[in-house]
Order: sequence, then C-alpha cells, then structure tokens
Amino acid sequence: MDDHKDPGYLRFRQGSVKLGCLTTLAASVMVAAYAAGTWGDRPHRGAIAALLVVALLSIVLMVAFRAERVVATRWCDVFFAGWSTSYVVIITVFALLDGGSASPLTLIFFPVLVFAALCYPLPLAVWVGVGSLTGAIVAGVATGSHADVTVFVTGCLALTAIMCAWQAHTLERQRRDLARASRTDHLTGCLNRRGFHEHTQTELARAFRSGEPVALVLVDLDGFKAVNDVHGHAAGDELLCWVVDQLRAGLRPSDAAGRLGGDEFAMLLPGIDIAAARPVVERLRTVLAERTSASFGIAAHPDQADAEALLAHADAELYREKRRGASAAPDLSRVRLEQADPHWR
Repeated sequence: MDDHKDPGYLRFRQGSVKLGCLTTLAASVMVAAYAAGTWGDRPHRGAIAALLVVALLSIVLMVAFRAERVVATRWCDVFFAGWSTSYVVIITVFALLDGGSASPLTLIFFPVLVFAALCYPLPLAVWVGVGSLTGAIVAGVATGSHADVTVFVTGCLALTAIMCAWQAHTLERQRRDLARASRTDHLTGCLNRRGFHEHTQTELARAFRSGEPVALVLVDLDGFKAVNDVHGHAAGDELLCWVVDQLRAGLRPSDAAGRLGGDEFAMLLPGIDIAAARPVVERLRTVLAERTSASFGIAAHPDQADAEALLAHADAELYREKRRGASAAPDLSRVRLEQADPHWR
C-alpha cells in the first residue's frame, strides 16, 4: 500500500508532528536555562534568546494551523524536510554564537538525529544526518575552533548519523512488512478484510472528489463446506487459491480483490457502475463454473454513499441470489472437483 494511503502510517506521521513540537519545547527550555546561567559570562546571549523565540513561535504556528494535516498530502516529506532543516540551521547558529564546535549547544544535533531515525523514512533521515554534520563543521571552521575538537564532535555526529540511518531503514522495512502482513490474506495472497476495507475507503474518497462511480462485487462460493468435508481442507484451500487467481486474471491495475473470510470474496471496480459490472460478473460466473458455482452481489457508488452501505446492499443481493438457486442447484462443488482431478474418488 502507498504510504500516503496507509491510515496507520498517516496516524504515526501525524503523531510525530506532536512529538517534534514537544521535543522542541523541551530543548528550548534547556537552551533558555543555559543562556540564563551564562548571561554575564559569555557574549551573544541576547541573539540566542531571539533565536529561541523564533523556535517557540514555530511551535505556536504549527499548532495554530494544525500542521499535522499536511501529512495526508503529497507535500508530507517536503514539510518534514523543511522543518528539520530549519532546526539544523538554528542549532548551527546557536553553535556559531556560543563558540563553535566546543559549545554545549552542538549537543542539540543529537536529539534531531534520533527524531529523524524514529520518525522519518530513510532518505529524510540521511538528509538530516548530512545537514547536522555540515552544521557542526561550519560552526567549527567559522569560529576557528580547535581542529581536534571539531573532528571529535563531527566524528561523534557521523557515527550517530550512520546508526540513525540504519535504524530508519530497519524501521521502514519492518513497518512495510507489518503493514503488508496485516492487510494480506495469508492463504491466497489477496487483500484481507481490513486491507480491502481500507482500499475501499480510499477509492470512495477519490470517487467523491471526481464524481466517478465505484462498483463493489461480492462473491460467495456455493457448497464450499462439502469440498472440505468430502475432499479435505487441503483441497478446499487449493480451490480458494484458484478462485482468487481467476478473480485477479480479469482485473485491471486499478481494481482490487479481497477475501473477506471463509469462502466469501470481494472485488472493487473503480470507474464502473452497476450496469457495467454485470457483464464482469457473468464472465466470472462462467470462469468459476469450471470448478464450482458461486453467488454474486453488486452495489455501486454513488447509489450507496459509503463502504458500509455498499457492503450491505451487495450482501443483500448476494443472499437473494443464493436463496433463489439453493433449491434447484445441484451440489456442483463435488462434481467440479471430480472433473478437475481425475484421481479424485
């Protein structure tokens, strides 16, 4: 799933905005205490205080304008890159005003690196690491700090930046693997109920903006219990995988298939209304008839406004069809399995 469509990831990135604001507030209090304690002993305390006001103002603006909303847009990474870059610049100026690389204020680079490792994707974490190293070097060279001090500080920052980049890479990979596993049916490899529901919500939101229809098709296999009872669960699992392969074979790249549970499947067809979905259903009915019979239910947006209404309408139609065919239809699952497997007894 695209990161910007993943609700869990969006919530995480929105939470990181709040974490960043709280971290900035805590760091500002610490810098203010340091500046106050050295006010009479060292120069540029007023300039440092002014920079603190700028940092605090940035927090106020972000809270006032609800900056976390940008996370759901394509400007998300640009926003975070600009935000962290501004802090790297402020910390560099702090160091320049306080004596260069030997200033305790250079230590603020470290929480910035840790924040990037925990909350940013790898490219942004690398950007912050390079920026922090550059800032420390500029502060050391511009103030004429001892070369050994500058080398030691930037060396520590470099080690931290490398470890933070590795951590960002590891977290990103684990998050993607977990997101994929939590939204994928382990047997068939298609979307599970959660993944299909989230995909439906995303497509409906797009349909609200564009005005295009979206069709939902439910598929329920007839007599599937008999397959497990007579031929075993391995045969039932194989049949479910085969059904998903047939569903996927007829889908466009924009379509999606999911297993909602047991022998019930669903397809989402963006840009298609009910009239256009019915030929798709009949083609699938013919294909699936090679192995088993199935009942179908169709619903479409904008006739049904949201995901719950779509599912309820399609489900009602599916069970009407299933009741109509229950008395007349033979046990096709047993017959089709016998035809498909010449060794079946």
